[in-house]
This record gives sequence, structure tokens and C-alpha cells, in this order.
Amino acid sequence: YSHMDEPDLAETAYRMALNANPENERALVNLGLIHHKRGEFAEAIPLYEKAINVNTDSIYAYANLARIYARLQDDEQAEYYVEQYLNHGGKAEDL
Repeated sequence: YSHMDEPDLAETAYRMALNANPENERALVNLGLIHHKRGEFAEAIPLYEKAINVNTDSIYAYANLARIYARLQDDEQAEYYVEQYLNHGGKAEDL
């Protein structure tokens, strides 16, 4: 749904997926991305953090946290998540 520009339907689908499996990394990251795109960083951050707790190699969660913290002008946190992204296999050119 999110790829079809229907974020409300996508949000419902991801919440249903998380009700069935609260450790669904893909649903956590994608629900985080919906909030991220809406500028709802306070909602997105814990979803990305939980995705990392589920899978410490969740490069999309690291990258998106780096982007949020850069946007919030929290350079220390942004740099930390960039470093984590790179250390877990992310590519600098993809940031």
C-alpha cells in the first residue's frame, strides 16, 4: 500500500502484521517509514529502534535513524547511526 501512495492503508496493514508478530522487522521499519515521511519523528524513532533490537543488522533502520537525527540537527546521534549503518553492511553511497 505504501508503494501505491496509500499510507493509511499501509499503516493499518503494518499494524495488523505487528499484532500478529510484534517482532516483524519489515513491518517495524515500514511503519517507521510512514511516520518518518509524515514528519512524525517521535513515532518513527521507537519503531526503528525496535527493528534494531529484533535484528541488529537492520541497515534500513540505522539509515533512517541517521536521517531523522540529521534533520533534528542532533549531529552526535546522526553520526552514531551512520557509523552503525556502515558497520552493519550499509554503503555510504546509499545514504
